[in-house]
Amino acid sequence: MRLASEERGQTLVVVALLLTLLFGFTGLAIDAAWYGLNLMRMQRAADAAALAGVVYLPANPSGANTAALAEATKNGYANGTGGVSVVPRPDPINNRLLDVTVQAPVQTFFARLFGTTTIPGSRKARAEFVLPVPMGSPQDYYGIANLCRNSDAPTSCPAVPSATGIGTLAPQGFMGSVLTKGANRSNGDAYSAYYNPAPTINSAFDPNGYSYIAEFPAGTVGGAVWIYDPIFCATGRRTTSPFQRLGMADIWYSIATTRSVTTEFKLWDMNGTPYTTTDDILIASDGGLFTNMDYVDKGTDYGGDHNYLLGYAGASSADCATNPYHNAWWRMASGLGEGQYRLQVVTSSGSIGQQAANNFGIQLTASAGTGARIYGQSRMCAYVNVGSST
Repeated sequence: MRLASEERGQTLVVVALLLTLLFGFTGLAIDAAWYGLNLMRMQRAADAAALAGVVYLPANPSGANTAALAEATKNGYANGTGGVSVVPRPDPINNRLLDVTVQAPVQTFFARLFGTTTIPGSRKARAEFVLPVPMGSPQDYYGIANLCRNSDAPTSCPAVPSATGIGTLAPQGFMGSVLTKGANRSNGDAYSAYYNPAPTINSAFDPNGYSYIAEFPAGTVGGAVWIYDPIFCATGRRTTSPFQRLGMADIWYSIATTRSVTTEFKLWDMNGTPYTTTDDILIASDGGLFTNMDYVDKGTDYGGDHNYLLGYAGASSADCATNPYHNAWWRMASGLGEGQYRLQVVTSSGSIGQQAANNFGIQLTASAGTGARIYGQSRMCAYVNVGSST
C-alpha cells in the first residue's frame, strides 16, 4: 500500500509537468498564429500602399509617397505611430517601380510571461507602373474616314485633308464619336448614353465620357492638338444607293424633345501619371463653343436628300454648311512639348432630351519632332458610316 501511494504521487507530478508543457506549446501556437495573421495584414497593407503610390510614377515621386502612406494608414499601419514604419521607395534603376516596406511590432500573449512582449514584423511589396495598352492605332490621327459628298461615287469619296495643310490622311474606316446624354445605350455608346433604353437608366453611364491620350515624344517642339468637325451639324443622306449619311454623318436619334446637341472638349496635362487623373491640369477647352447646337447642313454637297431624321427637312434649324467648325480642323491647343495629354470628350452637361451622335476626328502635329500618336485610354467610341437599302 505504501508503494502504491508513492507511485500515485509520481503520476501527479508527471501529469502536472505534461500539462505545463501542453499549455506552453498551446501558448506558443497562439503567439505563432497571431504573428502569422499580423504578417498577412502587413503584407496586404504593403501591397495596397504600393499600388496606390505607383500610379504617380515616374513624374511625381512625392505624390507616390503621400498616396502610399495614406493607403497604409487606411489599412491600420500609420507611419510613426506605435512603432510602425512605412517606407515607400522608388526603384533607383527603374523609375516605374515602387517598393514599400511595412514594419510593426506584434504583441504577444504567452511569450510575455518570459519577458517578450512584442515580436518585430516586416513585409515588403513592389508594384510596377505599366503603360496602358493603346486603343486605336499607332498613328498621329484618329477617327478619320472618307468624306463623301452626294455627287461622289461611293468608291471614290475624297479623303480628309491633313491638319498640317499638306496632303490628305489615309482613311481608317471609322470616325471618332460620342452620343449625347439623352441617347440610348443601344444606339452604340455604352458610357455616354443615360438610358438603356429610356426610362431604364444605363448602369454603365459615366459622366466623364471618353479620354484619348495625345502622346508627344522627346524632341517635340510646337505640338498641337486638332479636332476635325467638332461641331454637331446633321447631314442628309445620299440620294442614290447606298443611301448613307454624307460627310461626317452627324445624326439625331430623336428630336421629339429637343434638337440641341452639346459636346465638350477638354485637354489635360497628365503630369507624367497616366494612371491617375487627380493631378491632371486643365490646359485647354472649347469654352462652350459647341453647346446646344441645332444645325443642319443644307448645302448641295452634304445636304443630300435633306432628310435629317424621320422626314425632318431642317426648316427650323440653322444652316451650318459654311460654319468654320464644320468639315474643317479646329486647333484646340498649341505650343505643346514632350509628354502625355488627355483629351476628354463629354456630353454629360447636356440635357437628357439631347439624343444624337456627334462625330469627329483628331490629329496631332508638331513643328519639330516625329512619332506623336493619339489613342483611346481604356475605351473609345467609333462610328462606322454604312448605307441602307432605301
